[in-house]
Amino acid sequence: MKLISNMFFRGLVLIFTIATFSACDRCEVKGVIVLENPRLWCNCEVDFPNGDEYVISPGETMTFEMWRGVYTLEADCGNSAFGNSLCGFENGIRTETFDIDCSDELYWSLDW
Repeated sequence: MKLISNMFFRGLVLIFTIATFSACDRCEVKGVIVLENPRLWCNCEVDFPNGDEYVISPGETMTFEMWRGVYTLEADCGNSAFGNSLCGFENGIRTETFDIDCSDELYWSLDW
């Protein structure tokens, strides 16, 4: 009888472990954010919440794979951005918040 109860307990632990790991917040296909800088001469610096900073050159498009979650990006296309000196008429810094789920493709044009 003790053997049966021990096997039953181990079976419950195994089922609980499998159920816990199957509920992980991971995606088979990550979501992506596509950033496009259609400007003719001004670079845009884009800051990510983890501290990474990317410079998107004029006419360039960059794609970033992201895990599921909410991300707020900050873009600066004014004179303070890398390599810009003649972009004084630009309105400077903008922020955009993205709520990404598995296999989403979200788009942000840096043309304002």
